Amino acid sequence: MTSSNHLAALDVTARVQGSTTSLSVSGQVDVASAAVLAGEIRAALTPQTETLVLDLTAVDFFSAAGLATLFDADKHVCAVGSRLVVVPGSGAVQQMLEHTDAHDRLTLAS
Repeated sequence: MTSSNHLAALDVTARVQGSTTSLSVSGQVDVASAAVLAGEIRAALTPQTETLVLDLTAVDFFSAAGLATLFDADKHVCAVGSRLVVVPGSGAVQQMLEHTDAHDRLTLAS
């Protein structure tokens, strides 16, 4: 299953493979789009979801609101018994994570 949500500065595409759901995000995650991203994360979780992979490699702007969304999402995903894995890439998201030591709070994949 694949679905997509387009906002002017944010594109989120979901793909489900077994018990893993992947959300591929591109564009900008800022104060205006962070709530949309949070909604997409919540919508992607089903009782069958064991792992939610959040691929942020195509994000070209990532604000503190995006970081807060990741922390909130991690809490929510864990609370429902699933696991969140963030793929930050090498751009804006990685820079934000490095500057905040967020790697101590989130499960990151390369």
